[in-house]
Amino acid sequence: MSIWKLKKAELWTLIENATLRLGLKRLTQEAFNTMWETDETVITSSLNGVMWINPEYMAYMLPLEDVKYIYVTRNHIRKERLSYTVASILRFSRKKLPDDVDREFRKAERTMKKDGRHYWVENCFLPATDPKE
Repeated sequence: MSIWKLKKAELWTLIENATLRLGLKRLTQEAFNTMWETDETVITSSLNGVMWINPEYMAYMLPLEDVKYIYVTRNHIRKERLSYTVASILRFSRKKLPDDVDREFRKAERTMKKDGRHYWVENCFLPATDPKE
C-alpha cells in the first residue's frame, strides 16, 4: 500500500468486498478501469442503496441512513471542504459540509494522523488476512 492512496488492485478488491457485504450493485471491470483512468466518479445504485466510487474515495448510503465512507484520501477531504467554502462565498450563504460527512472526515483524519498515511480505509471492508502473516 502506498501512503497517498490505494493502488488500483487494492481499490478493486475493496469495491468487491464492500458491494458484496452491503448487497449493493457491483461495478463492472470496464467501468472501474474507465473510472481509474479518468478520475471521474462512478455512481452505482439499486434498491439497497447508492455507492460513489472514485480513485480518491468510496462512499455509500443505505436507505434511511447517513452517508458512510469506506475509503477516503486527505486530498479528497481538502477538495470537498474547499468546494463548500467556495459555494458559501459565491452564494452569499453559510453552505456547510453535511454533519454526517464531516463526522466521517474527522474520523478518517484522526486515523490518517495516527497511521502516517494520506488515506483511510474502514477496516471491516478490508480483505481478511492470514493470522500467520
